[in-house]
Amino acid sequence: MSVKRGIGPPADSVWLNMRYIQALYLCQAEEVKETKITEEQITEERLRRIWRILESAYGHKTCHRKDPVETLVRTILSHNTNDRNCDAAFKDLVKKFRRYEELLTASDDEIAHAIRKAGLSRVKAKRLKNALSALYYASICYQKHQQHKRHKQHKHSEKQPGRNTAIDMRFLDEMSVEEAREFLMSIPGIGQKTASCILCFSFGKGAFPVDTHIQRIFRRMFSINEVNRIAHIVEMSIPPEEICGFHLNLIEHGRKICRARNPLCDKCALRGECAFAHTS
Repeated sequence: MSVKRGIGPPADSVWLNMRYIQALYLCQAEEVKETKITEEQITEERLRRIWRILESAYGHKTCHRKDPVETLVRTILSHNTNDRNCDAAFKDLVKKFRRYEELLTASDDEIAHAIRKAGLSRVKAKRLKNALSALYYASICYQKHQQHKRHKQHKHSEKQPGRNTAIDMRFLDEMSVEEAREFLMSIPGIGQKTASCILCFSFGKGAFPVDTHIQRIFRRMFSINEVNRIAHIVEMSIPPEEICGFHLNLIEHGRKICRARNPLCDKCALRGECAFAHTS
């Protein structure tokens, strides 16, 4: 198979250092007050009660499926910045590169310049290229597999996927949440949040993305800070079809009420469920 020179799954360790530094910062940014609440006390009934309280406060939210590659790109751009900067960087990126596949052969400097409004542009450029490159090769394998199945059924040959193959993430739809997330997180640059955003917003799977707002809420309410534990607890308690809406309502609550600085505990609909509110 002929493939454009320069396309490949590059190895890069910058993202590891960034995630480590970010984890240290999050752990030190806010002192967690000791409480008697344990993970065993976060029952399915309690989480569902919190879900219903947030729905009463912010409404029932539904998610419309988005293009998975766009979700991937937007989520990587969103790291450590606000929505306005992320949107501006995404618009500049798609204006410069008409197809996501063009990023595979673009230089890191070209990509970084296009997404500079999102901040950390060099780090994010490498993450984008790593992720899209790995998914490009996975797309080729998936399309070959699909063509092989059709060939066995219809007994005719088809054109094999080549260097102009589009990045196709439909193969994730055939995996369980755990399998798909494990695959995505094996790609340098894709962490729990990015993987779960893709599965939740683009495939409607019961994967729960944990961002800084949600992590802060769970840290204050339950003294739990570890992202994977938070995701596991929610995924075991909330119906898969409601996870997206729960995620969005938690983020809205984190922005409006459970803020990083000066949280409005006296106005919080979850005050009766929150250990932090009782000790602040």
